[in-house]
Amino acid sequence: MDAIKAVNIFKGRKKVITWILAAIVLFTIAGFFIVPPVLRLVLIKILSENLHRNVTIEKVQLNPLSLSLGIKGFKIMERDSRDTFVSFEELYINIQSASILRRGIVIKEARLYKPYINIIYNGNRSYNFSDLLKKETSAPEAVSEPLKFSLNNISISNGSVDFSDTPKKKVHTVRDIRTDIPFISNLPYYAETYIQPVFEARFNDTPVSLKGRSKPFADSLQTTIDLRLNGLDIPYYLAYLPVDLDFSLSSAKMDAALEVSFIQYTNADNRQTIGINGPLTLKEIRTAGKNGDPLVNIPRLDIFIATTDVMSRKLHLTKVLLEAPEVNVLRSADGTLNLQAFMPRVNTGSPAAGNTPQAPPLQISIDEIGINDGRVLFKDKSASEPVSLKAGGLRLRASGISTAKDAKGRLSLAFNVQRKGSVLAEGDVTVYPLAAQIKIKVKGLAINPLQAYFTDVIKILVADGAILADGELLLHESKDQNVVVEYKGSASLVRFAALDRESAEDFLKWESLYFGGMDIVTSPLSIKINEIALSDFYSRLIVYPDGSLNVQNIFSAEEAADEKSGDQQASGKGAAVSENKGGRVVKIGKVTLQGGTVNFTDKHIQPGYSANLLDIGGRVSGLSSDEDKFADVSLRGNLDNYAPLEISGKINPLMKDLYVDLAIDFKNIDLSPATPYSGKYAGYTVEKGKLTLNMKYLIADKRLDAGNRILLDQFTFGEKVDSPDATKLPVRFAIALLKDRNGIIDLDIPVTGKLDDPDFHIGSVIIRILVNLLVKATTSPFALIGSLFGGGEELSYLEFDYGLADIKDDGIKKLDTLIKALYERPLLKLEIAGCADAENDMEGLRQHLFERKIKAEKLKELIKKGEQAVPVDDVSIGQEEYGKYLKMAYRNDKFPKPRNLIGMLKDLPPEEMEKLMLTHMEIKDDDLRALASQRAAQVKDYILKSGKVEPERIFLVDSRTIQQEKGAGKKASRVEFTIK
Repeated sequence: MDAIKAVNIFKGRKKVITWILAAIVLFTIAGFFIVPPVLRLVLIKILSENLHRNVTIEKVQLNPLSLSLGIKGFKIMERDSRDTFVSFEELYINIQSASILRRGIVIKEARLYKPYINIIYNGNRSYNFSDLLKKETSAPEAVSEPLKFSLNNISISNGSVDFSDTPKKKVHTVRDIRTDIPFISNLPYYAETYIQPVFEARFNDTPVSLKGRSKPFADSLQTTIDLRLNGLDIPYYLAYLPVDLDFSLSSAKMDAALEVSFIQYTNADNRQTIGINGPLTLKEIRTAGKNGDPLVNIPRLDIFIATTDVMSRKLHLTKVLLEAPEVNVLRSADGTLNLQAFMPRVNTGSPAAGNTPQAPPLQISIDEIGINDGRVLFKDKSASEPVSLKAGGLRLRASGISTAKDAKGRLSLAFNVQRKGSVLAEGDVTVYPLAAQIKIKVKGLAINPLQAYFTDVIKILVADGAILADGELLLHESKDQNVVVEYKGSASLVRFAALDRESAEDFLKWESLYFGGMDIVTSPLSIKINEIALSDFYSRLIVYPDGSLNVQNIFSAEEAADEKSGDQQASGKGAAVSENKGGRVVKIGKVTLQGGTVNFTDKHIQPGYSANLLDIGGRVSGLSSDEDKFADVSLRGNLDNYAPLEISGKINPLMKDLYVDLAIDFKNIDLSPATPYSGKYAGYTVEKGKLTLNMKYLIADKRLDAGNRILLDQFTFGEKVDSPDATKLPVRFAIALLKDRNGIIDLDIPVTGKLDDPDFHIGSVIIRILVNLLVKATTSPFALIGSLFGGGEELSYLEFDYGLADIKDDGIKKLDTLIKALYERPLLKLEIAGCADAENDMEGLRQHLFERKIKAEKLKELIKKGEQAVPVDDVSIGQEEYGKYLKMAYRNDKFPKPRNLIGMLKDLPPEEMEKLMLTHMEIKDDDLRALASQRAAQVKDYILKSGKVEPERIFLVDSRTIQQEKGAGKKASRVEFTIK
């Protein structure tokens, strides 16, 4: 029974095994040969019906043993054409049998070869696949647990995409697509395992590479991608910007090697971070305005991005480098700049309150910025004539630049201007709030290219001139967020030369205008300058035939009208002007002038008159806008190299009302060149004469008080001139009568008036001069005698050499003239007063006595030799014997002398002996009075010896000792005459 039972069991199992084997064979046969064609037909039918497009499949392969599926020659046609929409040559999928155990799909390998997609954008957000995106509305399905899967060894090779943008008429291609994903799974035990996809392709022939790692199914979604671009043609994609550009980008290529990372934190705030880092290079950047004019060209721009969290709105760049950038700045006729094309357009709409929260500003930090060999080309068409400037060789180095609050960076900038001038700047900068402390050096910055900026205001041509500067520029934001600029240092304008634009004659030039110790602040305006120095300057002043001045013609009519209008407004609004000026501070320590020349030509009269004011120099110290501060003025010069000019006093031109307190002295002006003026207004030429002016001007509270003292020395009219403008007064008689005994006409003309009085003018001053001429003529009889008998020679005194009473040859001539005058005027009596100079005559007597002592030693020696005695003053001593007699006179002179250790007189150099002898010579006041009396006696004897003047008409008056008067024009060592 057991055997039978065993046989039956075997038979039953064999049957099962047979059925199983049969099923396996059937499954294998069906899998290999039956299912693939059926599946191919089913797929074609289902896909064609659902996609509404023709679908073709060349072949389907199935391996039931290895659980692999292959599809070849797959195509989806366009809906209404025979063009290919989607295709691939082969799809291979290998499913692991372990999928059942892991309750999810586990794919061992998936390969897609030569996939292709054709995308067409028709506009209005419509694509060639838009119909596939529409879904029928249906009841929402119950949320179920997502399908678990694990995909391994996924690869896509030799893929292609065509994208046609019909509205923009652009076609984009993606070729050589290769994607490798070694592993991706949402199974729980794989959630924290990185997937590492690789993507490579050529976008419009630009190589693109993406490599990364990600945890797409972990809570953190941690993902890192390496992006590689090489030569991306940026202009090709500008059509897809959401805004229109006001400039064109004709060329720009981009290389990139960036790492992009993403992490989502699962804490309370669910914060996300997007990190980016790596180098980015832009090359061959060329931009232009809409009219085609170039804007900015950059051959190469390298940007190195440090690890940066984009979500935190903080961008950290380790380095930004620009090679040979070129910026073309154009200011159009209406004043707009072409670079405004780069500015984003402002949205004028007003967002509703509460609906648009402001995002925090982007914070940018740059460790290092470098610019090499940059150029800036500037052209301004808004001026009367185009202005062109070029800055080249631009080199910038900056470090630590950041928009973070109070972050301080360092900057160094250098460039040249017009290839001659140079600018260097170096210092600290802060972006927010804006602040800078920069040292600046400027050399040889030419100003003549800027001619067009002031050619409409002043009619001069700047032929030369350069700016120099060495100082510190400071910037900061004020409380009202205005930018305050301050400059500390020095500046110069050198080799300046300007021509009158109409006559092409020199108008103004100088070698150097220097500003030292400058401290200038823009708000509130404060100007403090320690020193201003103008050297070797020249100015041209011309009076034209119509009476106008070239200085008046320098300013345009519009500018002059504006000034006049401004003055009228200022006079009507004094309080406003005062308040405005009171807000500024101006202080100038010293203004120095040196080597100046003013060339004056008057073409208003015929023949013309010309004069040169030369060697102008001096200083103005202490200029200040303070109401109680006055500057000291001291200026000097010469008229045509012989007539000195001196100006001294105090001024404050910076006050609300001008303040002037000046004394102006002109000495020894030769009047013969002024013949054109005397001929026109007096009716006579000027034969000779010198003019000295002593003027005092006080201007305070808009009131002028002036004193004008005019001294005419030896003034003599010449030939008569027929002039309709000449006065009818007897000017010859007036001049002859007004001369004093020294041949001088002395006029004192005060002038007073209100400067803002339109009726105040200088005409009344001229009348006063003529009246004074007639009035004072009668008070100068001695001068009249001199003009009649000696051509105006000074007859009132006779000068002597210091310490002597001998009449000189020129004194003899003067006495002869005086004798002649007295002879012709028998009723006149003459008083003679001898004078001695309290200082110079005392020294002269001392010197004379010293010489007599030396001569006396020689005279004694001559007498010893038996020669005849002569007056000591007649003894002459040669140079070779001077030392001998000096030593003898020194030893015989009675005063304590230096001795040696044994009591003998020390031998001294000649100059020491002279010094000791002169020091011990005592001259008393009686000696001076005796000298003065001797001079008077000598003159009296000479006059009486002529036999033409009676003794009773000559009187000796008390002689006296006097001090030499500064600027008196005659020596104190003299004899004075008085006519009675």
